[in-house]
Amino acid sequence: MKVNQGQNLTYYSFDIFITNKTSTGWTTPERLSDSINTNASDFYATISSSKNIYFARRGKSNDIYVSYFVDNKYQKAVLLDKSINTERNE
Repeated sequence: MKVNQGQNLTYYSFDIFITNKTSTGWTTPERLSDSINTNASDFYATISSSKNIYFARRGKSNDIYVSYFVDNKYQKAVLLDKSINTERNE
């Protein structure tokens, strides 16, 4: 499994997409749900071995969020706490 970012011209922002490796190559990238993607730019995604997705979102600053993979679906992304995010760009 691989996460990608791409420009979403509908929202004029960056969104996070996912694709899977098969025996014949990669599947077509699919935009992840609105539990992860917002009208803001969501980018620099990485996926953990437990399938949680960590990524940056451009707001007042570029903060780091996580969307937990629970019961085979991604949960609403949450902002990581102040031990990770500061008042500056991460």
